[in-house]
This record gives sequence, structure tokens and C-alpha cells, in this order.
Amino acid sequence: MAKETRELKEKLLAEVDELIERQNRVEPTNKLETFQVETASRRVLRELAEDFHRARGQQDVKIKELGNA
Repeated sequence: MAKETRELKEKLLAEVDELIERQNRVEPTNKLETFQVETASRRVLRELAEDFHRARGQQDVKIKELGNA
């Protein structure tokens, strides 16, 4: 699962980097690009937080199983 998380994070960060590069090249679209970067950043944060909570839940189950063994 850590590999999947890392791949997802890298993919989303690459998209954010691409938006930032385009924003820096084209002046008239600054507001639109800024909005897209903010939206992508929030999406990355939400997905990473969801993944963290899912992983934590799985680890809690494993800890309980080991404690009961």
C-alpha cells in the first residue's frame, strides 16, 4: 500500500507542477491557473489524508490481532 500511496502522490504532485509551470509562462491565465493549482492541491491533501486514515485503520486492526494472539 505504501507503494500505491507514493505513486498517487507523485502523480498528483506532477500535475500540480505542470500547472505551476504553465502559470509562470502565461500571464493572462494567472487567476484560472491559480484556482486550478489550489483545487489540485486540496485534492492531493484530501486523498493523502484519506489514505492515511485507511492505513491507520488497517494498522489498528493488525495491532489488535497481535495483542489478542
